[in-house]
Amino acid sequence: MIPTAWQVRRTPPGTEVLVEVLAGLTKETLFAGACAATLGLPRFKVRFEDRRARHTVVLRLAMGLEDAVGLRFHPSMDAPFLRLARPGDEAELSGHLARRPGYLPSVWLTDLLARWDVHETLSESWRAAGDDVRGNSSALESARLLRAALWHAARTDGPASAVGYVVDVVTTGLCRDVTGASRAITLLLWASAQADTGEALARVLFGGHLPDTAHAWTTAPLTEPAPAALPPRASPSVRMLVERTFALLEEARRADGFDTWFMALTRAAGMLHCVALVLRWVTERPAPGLRAVHGHVCELDAHYSALVAGLHVAGSPLMNGPVRHARALAARFRAAGDTTGDRFAGEALLIPPALLDEEPLPDAWRDPGHLTATLLPRPPGLLDRLAPRRAVVADAANPARWHALAAELDAEAAPWAARVAAYLADVAAAGP
Repeated sequence: MIPTAWQVRRTPPGTEVLVEVLAGLTKETLFAGACAATLGLPRFKVRFEDRRARHTVVLRLAMGLEDAVGLRFHPSMDAPFLRLARPGDEAELSGHLARRPGYLPSVWLTDLLARWDVHETLSESWRAAGDDVRGNSSALESARLLRAALWHAARTDGPASAVGYVVDVVTTGLCRDVTGASRAITLLLWASAQADTGEALARVLFGGHLPDTAHAWTTAPLTEPAPAALPPRASPSVRMLVERTFALLEEARRADGFDTWFMALTRAAGMLHCVALVLRWVTERPAPGLRAVHGHVCELDAHYSALVAGLHVAGSPLMNGPVRHARALAARFRAAGDTTGDRFAGEALLIPPALLDEEPLPDAWRDPGHLTATLLPRPPGLLDRLAPRRAVVADAANPARWHALAAELDAEAAPWAARVAAYLADVAAAGP
């Protein structure tokens, strides 16, 4: 669940607009995080340095709304949180927002953005030193997610909740490296052969003992279990991995426009990549059913990677390329005997099936909108066509967009909200 359901205690004129802007900025940030964790920002022609100003703006807006109108997460939000461990900080390391009603949106965003910044900074240093960036990144994220998942499992439902927590982190956009998440899940599945409670699972991976403080939980050595046959008690977790992956893919296929489609597809792609690796690593002799699933997710994972590459060389309307490619694939599957289209849908279809017969494409499908144009080729004139409240999401580091929003709010008799927008123009001008 994307944590953009909020409540406020006060509603001066313009509050609704600023909360809508914060929701858009948060969705875009999590979308970008999912892209970075699955394929890496360079595949999207984006540098992390260019995102730092955006991150400063979204954080300042959240803090301002908390102070001024009492912004809080809505009780319905059950997204995960994952704290960045700090020396001397004994706060909870991980969990879900619905069980922590006092968790501030700005703290949640700070944890997300600070972890991302630290991860990118370390990657830059590894690259400069000639180290194995991908291997180090995966190992770092695997250890982080293991510790967080074990903390959660030891305080909740048991071993299965640890795997569920990692999946929640991946699908929300909090994960920094999907390969690392896959490794964490694999280790949890192996360890579950020796544990029937969350505490027992933690003891297996912490060498027989439970850390007694939050700080110790983030620093105590981890003991990786040896590869083992997949235990029967792990079967529900494996089934959940597969079911959630294909549920996300179906969500993308039911989308009503480019932005909702590509954001949902990117969340699904993180899980496709994760499940492909877990099923490869977790057992040397998979059952025939698992072997078939592994083949399907590998095919779909490869199609997503090819789709992203194609989007960056296509012209506007950008969606024409994926639709033409899907039509060609469907014809190829039919020629190979797939008369019902079931094999094509199971192994290759990434777009809503209705688009295969649409000509020309509906306007909502032609090009990226304000939520995805930050990582995909921006269609000509997009920013000029957008209302100011959407233009600031697509171009958050540009002070002129915030000044335009301030002018609109001022014209709508919302002076407080206009002052907030003008302040954020100054924040954007100052940079990260």
